[in-house]
Formats: sequence, structure tokens, C-alpha cells
Amino acid sequence: MSRTREVEHFTPKCHLKITDKRLSKWQNRYKPRKHLQNTLCQSFRKEHPANMILSHLTHPIVGFTTHPGLIYPGIFAYINYQTQKTRLMKQLKLQVQISVDGFIAGPNGEMDWLAWNATEDFIQYVTELTDSCDTMLLGRKLADGFIPYWTDITTRPKDPQYSFARKMVDMPKIVFSNTLDKSSWDNTQIAKSDSVTEINDLKKQDGKDIVMYGGAEFVTSVIKAGLIDEYHLFVNPAAAGKGMSIFGGLEKPGQLSLIKATPLTNGIVVLCYKPA
Repeated sequence: MSRTREVEHFTPKCHLKITDKRLSKWQNRYKPRKHLQNTLCQSFRKEHPANMILSHLTHPIVGFTTHPGLIYPGIFAYINYQTQKTRLMKQLKLQVQISVDGFIAGPNGEMDWLAWNATEDFIQYVTELTDSCDTMLLGRKLADGFIPYWTDITTRPKDPQYSFARKMVDMPKIVFSNTLDKSSWDNTQIAKSDSVTEINDLKKQDGKDIVMYGGAEFVTSVIKAGLIDEYHLFVNPAAAGKGMSIFGGLEKPGQLSLIKATPLTNGIVVLCYKPA
């Protein structure tokens, strides 16, 4: 009988509720194999830090019997228990429109080069990204136009963008500003403290992830601090020639790993990156 089996072969009955008493019992029973259990747990957390579903772990378990009722429940319980002990932090996701030559706006904030056609696949991508988050971050300059724009659309229920505008207005927002003392917008707080400290504190809270839109100076400062977990760059089929860049102020090159590229029917290609 083979002594190697993929974790994905676990049966549903092995997905057990973990208690300290049960964990202690399994650890004592399989004490000689504890170092192997620790190795598996560490491998799981390294390869899949944001995934609690064990079937996604494809490393073979070497040296364990394949009897489904003997070792497997203990291994599952041990890994699952260990991963749940370390609570995952919220992810900060940057969504930004960008030209093919790397600008998010012209020198004076012009955005006349944007592909304004909101096609069905464009709306679906943005909606799914928005629905994965429960907090929005904005710089003050962007907030001045962004929040009133979506708020105005919510006064027109027949507008095609009404349902999405409702999401934008209802989502809790944090505007980073050194000049504003209080917010005149609904569901909006003003953050005057250090953005690095504020964002790190937000990441530790419970709930969904955090989406960030800009503006340029604010985004650049957050990129420099290494706080972006996902980049969703909506690359428009246009060259701005010159303007505002979110990467221009970096002191050293930053390496990114491409997660996926999604071409849209309006000509935009969404590039999703994570820090390498």
C-alpha cells in the first residue's frame, strides 16, 4: 500500500470541529509524528496564507499511513487549528485607472484619455472588487470630486449607475487630510494621523478587505510604505504623454508578481499584481 497521499483526498467526514481537548488527544496519540505535523502546518501557512481550505494544499504527505480514520483526522485538525490561531489581516487593494505610459491623470488632473465606456464586464470586475471590501480609503483631493459625484447619482434612481453609486455612498470611507477637521459627507471619517499607523490599525480589524482609489500623492506614500497587498491597474488604451504617476516617487525599484490579466471589451486591460 502506498504511503503517500495528497491532502486533497480528505473526505468530508474528516472536516471536524476542533476543540482543545480533541487537539490534545490527537497530539498525544501521534506524538512521534509531531515534527512532521509541524512541517506540514508551516508549509500550508507559507503557500496558502489566505486560504483555510485544506483541499488546496497539494503537497503530498510522505510517511503517513493511508488509513482514512487513523492519521488523517489528526493531521487535518492540527493544521486547521494552527492556521486559525493566526488571524489573517485584511488586505489593502488599490484600484486605479492608468494610461499605457503609466500616468493616472494629466499634469492638472486631466482624465480626458480615459475609456469611459462602462461595459458589462467592466462593471462586473469593479463590482466584485468592491463587494470584497467594506472600507474605502481616499486622499482629500480625490474625495472632493469623487464623493459628490456618486452622491449626486443616488438622487436619480433611474440612472444606469444608480445601484453602484449606492454602494459607493453607503460604504464607510476614510479620507486622509491635513487640512480638513470634519467631514461634510455621509459615511465618511477624516484621518489626520499618520497614514501608515492608521492603515495598519485598519488591517487588524475584523471584516472584509479595504479598497483604495487615490489620489496620486496619497497612493505613492502608501506604496512607499509597502502597504498595498493587491494592485488592480486598469490600463487604458491611451497614452497621456505626461502627468501624475503613482510610482514616480519610489526611492528604489519595487518587484511585483502578476496574478492575472483581464482584457475588457472597452479596450481596458486590468492587471492584478501582488508584491513579489
